[in-house]
This record gives sequence, C-alpha cells and structure tokens, in this order.
Amino acid sequence: MEQQKRYYYRLPISTHLGKQFRSLHRECMHAEQAAERFAKKVGAQQYYPAASAFAGGVMCVSFADDARPDEQLWRSCGKDADGIEMWEPRCNKREGSIDYNPSHSPIDTATRLYAKRPAIDGRLHYIELYSDEPQHQSRSTKRGKQCQLSRTARQAIRIERERLLLPTVLTDRFYKLLQVDFLDAKKIEPVTPVFFDFDGYYYLCMAYPCHADGLQLMQQEAFMQRKEDLLRCQRDIEAMNQNTPINA
Repeated sequence: MEQQKRYYYRLPISTHLGKQFRSLHRECMHAEQAAERFAKKVGAQQYYPAASAFAGGVMCVSFADDARPDEQLWRSCGKDADGIEMWEPRCNKREGSIDYNPSHSPIDTATRLYAKRPAIDGRLHYIELYSDEPQHQSRSTKRGKQCQLSRTARQAIRIERERLLLPTVLTDRFYKLLQVDFLDAKKIEPVTPVFFDFDGYYYLCMAYPCHADGLQLMQQEAFMQRKEDLLRCQRDIEAMNQNTPINA
C-alpha cells in the first residue's frame, strides 16, 4: 500500500463553487444535528452513521453502561471497534421496497406498516416494516400478550421510521461537487476529508486530487498555518466570552 498523499485547497466562498459548497456544508450541519437529536431522544450515548453517509444518518446507536436499553424495543447488532455494543430498533424489515407514487401510497394495517425514505438516486420509496405475532401463548393469555407486543412493536417501528427519515448527505454528493479524481483510489487508504471555513475561504485537505473550477491548490504548510490561525481565533473568542464584566 502506497503512502497516502494529501491535496490541499483553498476555496473562496464568494465564488459559485464556494456558495455551492457552503450550501452543502449547511446541509451537513443540519443532518448531523438531526442525528444528534434523534440519539438524545432515544436516550443513546452515541450514534453510528451509515457507511454511505458523509454527514448525518443513523445506522445504529450505543447506550451508556448504566443505561442499558429496553430489549423489547432494541436488539443488539454487533460491537464497534472499541467493543461497545451497538443497537437497532427491534422490528423486522422486509427485503424489498416500493417505489414512491403519491396516488398509490401503501396503507398501514394492523401488522404491516410502511416508512418512506430517500433512495441513493434521490427518489423516494417505501420500505415495509412489520411485527411478527407470537404463536406460543395459551388461548387464555394470547390476546393480552399480543396486544402488549403490538404496542411495543409499534413503538419500535415508530423509532425505526424516524431513523429512516433522518436527513443524510451522501458522500457521492461531496466528491461530485469537487470533481474528485479517483484514478488511483485502489492503491491508497481512504482518508476522511477535512475542511473548515475561515476569513472568507474554505480550506480543504483531500486524499484525492480535485478538478472543480474555483479550487486553489496550496501547500501543506500554508494549510496548517490557516488551521492554527482559526484555532487561535476561537481561543481568543472563548477567552473574551469568559471575561464577563462585573456589575457595579
């Protein structure tokens, strides 16, 4: 495996590409905030984004050690690289999906519910969610237990629906906007892009060369200097905020 090379760019925000990138950046922040709100709402400590997501989206979540989730609502789906258990809503999902048609939308029934979500190509489609009813209860208790399970299953499905509808910014959009060249992508390890905005520019550190009009190639030293300038500015602002005036 070849040693990874970095490409550093400066992008004026006032340019057409800069405005497009700023719009995408705002979408990323909105998607990440929505994912964080979802994790907080369900009591999770951390969320794991989908593999195809550049920002936002939730594949599964993890909980604090002292806050183990209700296993009637959540099921374990493995462990992360640090050995932390990951969880997903406990509801069964059918393999297929249904293309979106406003005049012929699927109708929820007692045992089949549907969730609408965006596809990679930008279209909308439905995924079918449903709960299996237990078969092992005696007749005297079957009705009550089925009702209890149905309420629990519906709660899990509501969580799953909300998860599926979270806004997600796909990695392909980010790379397409910058016109990334993946000619030698198989020879190098993928590296997450790094970017920040400061003083009227976006500064980007990329693993692959980019060819979009408006990008200005720069040296690593200049990139790192601007990054340090940003950190220094943030520290100064924090110090000023902490230095509150004393009322007479």
